[in-house]
Amino acid sequence: MPSNGLVLPFLLENLTGHSIIIYQEQININKEFSSHNHASHYIISLCIKGRVTATLENKFLLLKENDFFAVPPFMPHAVSLTDTSALVSLCMDKSFIEDYSSQKGAEILEMLLLSPKIQKRITKCQTERLLQAVPCVYELHDTHKEEMDNDMLILSDRLINHFSDSLPLDDLARDLYLSKYYLIRKCKRNLGLTPHKFHLQNRIRKAQTLLLTNKSVTEASIDTGFYDQSHFDRSFKNIVGISPTEYSFTGVELKHILTSKETNGAYSYHLVRIAPDCSIGEHIHETQLETHEVIAGNGTCINKGTTIPYEPGVISVFPAGIPHAVNAGKDGLHLFAKFMPALC
Repeated sequence: MPSNGLVLPFLLENLTGHSIIIYQEQININKEFSSHNHASHYIISLCIKGRVTATLENKFLLLKENDFFAVPPFMPHAVSLTDTSALVSLCMDKSFIEDYSSQKGAEILEMLLLSPKIQKRITKCQTERLLQAVPCVYELHDTHKEEMDNDMLILSDRLINHFSDSLPLDDLARDLYLSKYYLIRKCKRNLGLTPHKFHLQNRIRKAQTLLLTNKSVTEASIDTGFYDQSHFDRSFKNIVGISPTEYSFTGVELKHILTSKETNGAYSYHLVRIAPDCSIGEHIHETQLETHEVIAGNGTCINKGTTIPYEPGVISVFPAGIPHAVNAGKDGLHLFAKFMPALC
């Protein structure tokens, strides 16, 4: 199968419990990730295909294949991909960098990245290049230390850790004895974003973590304070670039063949690849009828509790609102999926 579909993220975790996340941004449409930051992670992003543009604070970068950049916590940055470019990123939590020396950290990352599970997803060349970038992260940790006023430390703690709470600007300003307009300016100067955007971003980051630990989309939305599913879906897609449903399916690649743009919203057509022994967990499409046509590999589909063997030639139909799941066998699974009306 061509590799220019959407490759979803997966979570790694070393023996001491530090979270390490690796993901690949590779989609067959132009995509721009507007200015954002990561409050508790260092990021290494490696261009593995085409050209990628990035802005770090006020510095513009044009990356070609095998170029990388590193980003410390709180640094605002933006990334733009075209329909022929791809970026793979390695995210390391701040405590990992603080607890391990550069040499020990590189050894742990190498052990994780060279595991068979990970090597199914990235090449050895990409692995080596990511590891070459690790010393840059430690250099950033030593040189990019910004002292924040106590009120900003209090604010950042609330905005990061109270992800399920409503935090009105008036209340935050009152608690910090600041005018709300001054608070907005000071927050943007210190944290890179306004209080609202920073809080929303961190709620979505928490939702990403929950989805990678097998929480359902509904559970993740409720646990992060979203009680309107459509609001959660829109916010997640605006920040992450894909829907929470797509994000939660580890080991799944999706290539858009026809989208609503070409069909005026009537239907969409997608090529789906599920990696060996991976699954699309139980989910529901509230408004779309979905069909599957298996074209390669093997596995099973669970439709309202009934297990259907999946092999080339099998066709399944799922009316809107019907829960279903798909599990790939040892050879993986390839299928065409059609949605009416269009999924995207």
